[in-house]
Amino acid sequence: MKWEVFTNLIGDKKVYHVGRKFRENEPLHSGNVEYAGELTDDKDAAEALAKDLNSGMKKTMTAQDVERLRTYITGSIETNVSMREQDKRDGNLVSVAYWEGAITATKLILNFLEELMKE
Repeated sequence: MKWEVFTNLIGDKKVYHVGRKFRENEPLHSGNVEYAGELTDDKDAAEALAKDLNSGMKKTMTAQDVERLRTYITGSIETNVSMREQDKRDGNLVSVAYWEGAITATKLILNFLEELMKE
């Protein structure tokens, strides 16, 4: 599918997002769109990203991208630990087991990211 620029109005401000349909035989709706990049008010930048994606160029992560991802993952671990501790206090052992799995999986993702950054 071809990447294109979608325009949304937030308040009185136009923002742009690059996306493409997942399934061609379905109507265009939020559940049938894969997005790339972030919302931006820079239409030229969005169009450039769509052009790059359509040409097959891969986006490389910047140091800022990596730090934002690390911050997000670390925050997710902290939230999961907090939820696990609350469920322990409440005696909800099934949820405690769930949070243990989520914490382990998220830590593995963080370790994988850090190993990639060493290369």
